[in-house]
Amino acid sequence: MLAEILFSPYASLHIDSLEVLPDRVSLTIHSFQEVRCPDCTQPAYRIHSHYTRKFADMPWVGLAVRIFFCARRFFCAQPTCQRRTFTEQLPSLIAPFAQRTQRLAAAQRTLGFALGGEAGARAAKEIGMGTSPDTLLRLVRNAPEPEQSTPRVLGVDDWALKKGQTYATILIDVEQSRPIDLLPDRTPEALTKWLTAHPGVEIITRDRASAYAEAATAGAPQAVQVADRFHLLLNLRETIERFFDRHQADLRKVKLVKTLLAEPLAPKPKEKPALLAMTELYQAREKRRLARFDEVRGLKQQGLSRAAIAGQLQMSVNTVKRYLRADEFPIRMLSPCAISKADRFSSYLRQRWQAGCRSPRQLWSEIRTQGFDGSESSVRRWVARLQLEMPFALDSQAVTSPRAVDTRVLSSRQASWILLKHWEELKEPEQDWWEEIKTVCSPIETVRELSQQFVKMVKKKIPADLAGWAGSAKASGLIDFRNFALGLQRDFAAVNAALTLPWSNAATEGHVHRLKMIKRQMYGRANFDLLRKRVLLS
Repeated sequence: MLAEILFSPYASLHIDSLEVLPDRVSLTIHSFQEVRCPDCTQPAYRIHSHYTRKFADMPWVGLAVRIFFCARRFFCAQPTCQRRTFTEQLPSLIAPFAQRTQRLAAAQRTLGFALGGEAGARAAKEIGMGTSPDTLLRLVRNAPEPEQSTPRVLGVDDWALKKGQTYATILIDVEQSRPIDLLPDRTPEALTKWLTAHPGVEIITRDRASAYAEAATAGAPQAVQVADRFHLLLNLRETIERFFDRHQADLRKVKLVKTLLAEPLAPKPKEKPALLAMTELYQAREKRRLARFDEVRGLKQQGLSRAAIAGQLQMSVNTVKRYLRADEFPIRMLSPCAISKADRFSSYLRQRWQAGCRSPRQLWSEIRTQGFDGSESSVRRWVARLQLEMPFALDSQAVTSPRAVDTRVLSSRQASWILLKHWEELKEPEQDWWEEIKTVCSPIETVRELSQQFVKMVKKKIPADLAGWAGSAKASGLIDFRNFALGLQRDFAAVNAALTLPWSNAATEGHVHRLKMIKRQMYGRANFDLLRKRVLLS
């Protein structure tokens, strides 16, 4: 009865002995099944010899299971058969020459897919399926790939094998939201080859990359290409950022007023405040950036290309472009600290800190009774910030003002986000900033109007306004918006489809995030074939 339960469908197996040891369970079994020659399929009855196969099985109540199978070797009774002897096999239970049952291999393979090699081996040991990390990875690599049908809606996106250096491509079935293949690069030739080998794709969702547009046109000319709406809005924000890069002088004339924490308390005698040290580091970094900015401008005047400048100075090409586009050096402001829930209780926390209570947990417990609904970690961060920016002696009698006001220049990126918001979404300091920037930067109202129109058109999916908006952008006299409009016109069919069809690249982006999680789980050291198996079969 026990053999039927443990080794179904092999009712012909019999358990000879069962031994329970402190660390494992040992079983000795034999078979009395009818055996046929694997070549001529004739029944065999003459036994040549016996030998013992040892293999592992699924654990019992956390104990590893070791099986000793007394395998028989037979003579083939068919005189014309070329095979003289053969060994009986249990193919559904264990593969030839294997050292683990099929079900144990499947369970360990699942651990390998879910956790990888090292973590999977640790988990397997804890539940009685101990094996090595290399064995788990070998099981993953040897896993058969499922047959993939050609998807009707194909999602395409790139991901970094090595960030900033090498990139690959992920392909997903958008309708079923599952990955179907990974390509080792993001060249047009690789995607074109895949599309040619898998005819029948009707819709291709992609970002605005020209390489994928070219490949989709060459490999699946009948497919409708759909540009991703998120990337359209992202391209708009980048266009606004480039506009502000050209108007750094105007941007510096207006400062965003932001309410900060209370003023720092008096520092310890003969001790440099941490905030002052941070400011000195910031100033030193800005001096280095300014020197690099001047170097870029100087090399450009000597006639060097952007790529040549980037190579000579060991910089990113995008940074070189931004420096050459700016009318002045784009400074970076020292970012103020964010507002915390614990700030409402800052007076009490400071008093308790000066009184000698330095335990964040104790401080959190005390302000909870006063109505604080935040977490203990938020109080820990508040205390850490206090230690960093406001060091003071225990006997300090310094008095702090309730709040301090900081004025800072916005970066091009920060300013671009303000222009994308509706007026109702702007906070009071942002509204004040907008009212002042209008007085010093004359094209800013045109930029905001074009931006708001494009956001409305994309979010509400109004394709009829696309051609008119592109014409207005080209006629605005703003070089960045003119270039953006020209790019939309070159990709007009895909952009128009994005405003007409329900498909987007959102599912593909989600699988890219999942792929990154798996890649980081393997510390970025996985070969492409192993990563591909884990992504496709997990």
